[in-house]
Amino acid sequence: MAEAVPRAPAAGARGNVEIRLRSIAQLFNSMDPSPFHERDLDHAAEEFIVSWVRELPRDAPLRLVLHLREWPAEPEPQRAIALAVANYFLERARVVRADLQEEVRRGRFNLAIGLCFMLSCLLLAERLGDAGARGILTSFLYDGLTIVGWVAMWRPLEIFLYDYWHLRRREHLYRRIAAAPVELRAERD
Repeated sequence: MAEAVPRAPAAGARGNVEIRLRSIAQLFNSMDPSPFHERDLDHAAEEFIVSWVRELPRDAPLRLVLHLREWPAEPEPQRAIALAVANYFLERARVVRADLQEEVRRGRFNLAIGLCFMLSCLLLAERLGDAGARGILTSFLYDGLTIVGWVAMWRPLEIFLYDYWHLRRREHLYRRIAAAPVELRAERD
């Protein structure tokens, strides 16, 4: 697989993601039979790139620099590899966008169920009477119904308050990587 360049990026190159490769084949999943420009990246290479980009400031210019010991045989390799990397990360962004839309649909459905259940619990709790006339068992049921009603709202709130933003950040990250220029550099032994 790919190995990270051990040196720190130069002062003007803060957004460089640098990877040393023997050949360009190491960047891509060897089991993927798709044409070159549609191939999946190797899982370890993807994770390395994504984790490096996550650590960069969001406004830092981004560039993927591939140090190759064996130069690719195809014509215009830099263009072909840049297209393949962009296609891969745009597809990942599309998948995350679809997941986000599904999560929002599920959140709306869960919210409707949660609100109905919570309303039912609160109405039932109100039927138990006022606080002064309740005994221990009635107070226990009142408090239990109130708590259970609010717990039913846990998942919809989690979706809209937390999960949604995580998926949005991931989509943005993939689009940022897809838009980054790719530079090939010949590596000498």
